[in-house]
Amino acid sequence: MCIYGIFLDIPGCFTGDFDTNKSDIFGNGLQDSIAGNVSIFFIQLRDSKSYPTGSIDYSPQVSISRLPNYEEVNKSVISYRDRVGFYKVTYSAEISGTYVIVCTWKGIMINRGGAIKKTVHAGILVFTC
Repeated sequence: MCIYGIFLDIPGCFTGDFDTNKSDIFGNGLQDSIAGNVSIFFIQLRDSKSYPTGSIDYSPQVSISRLPNYEEVNKSVISYRDRVGFYKVTYSAEISGTYVIVCTWKGIMINRGGAIKKTVHAGILVFTC
């Protein structure tokens, strides 16, 4: 059962309709980074009254792609059973360049309808002899 965003261990718990304007995507993984480093960001889904909302049976769809060919980056999306609608996204962009991050919930963009663009810079090469 879900009461005002508090999860009480019932599968498929959903507190209310998803509202893209009240939901958040945040964390250092959305900022510029260095190729090969692990990046992490979070998604908090909220309903029209700003209460956490979501489902443990369904996760947001996250696409992290390198331009210009939209090469997809492997990522992990993990939900927290004790926090309704809260998800952790972990990924590592191995090649420098411009990346686009798109997060959707059941086909609707989470970030107020916009994709997030970030730059991944080349790492420092260390040669040993």
